[in-house]
Amino acid sequence: MKRETSNSILEYADHILYVRIKEGAELTIESMKEQYEAQYELVKNDKYSVLIDGKNNVIVPIEARAFMAEHNPPNRKATAIVSNKNLATLILANFYIKVNKPKVSTKLFQDELKAKHWLKQKLQKALK
Repeated sequence: MKRETSNSILEYADHILYVRIKEGAELTIESMKEQYEAQYELVKNDKYSVLIDGKNNVIVPIEARAFMAEHNPPNRKATAIVSNKNLATLILANFYIKVNKPKVSTKLFQDELKAKHWLKQKLQKALK
C-alpha cells in the first residue's frame, strides 16, 4: 500500500513503513501531521517500524524535530534513518537522535540492508 503527502512518499509492507522524503522538502509541524495521518491510513493498529530514506536534502526546523521526537504512535516500535555520506544530512540526523531524543528507538545507518535487519529484529521482539 502506498500514499503520497506534500513532502514524502510512504509505502507499507511486512510491518515496515518506508518513508522517502522528497528533495528539498521542508518538514514543518503541519506537514508532519499530514504525514502521520497518511501513516495511520496505511498501518492502522499494526505494530510497525519506520525506515526513513534520508538521502535527499531536506529542511527540518527545530520545532518540527521536537514534534517528531515527542509524537510517535504507541504502535511504532523503531525508526531507522538511512543516509548517504552527505555531511549536512548526517549532522541533522545525529543531532535529532542525540539532542531531541525520540521516544522510540531510533538509529542512523548508511546501509539500507543493515537498517532493515535492525528493524526486523526490533519488530520480532514487539510481535511476540
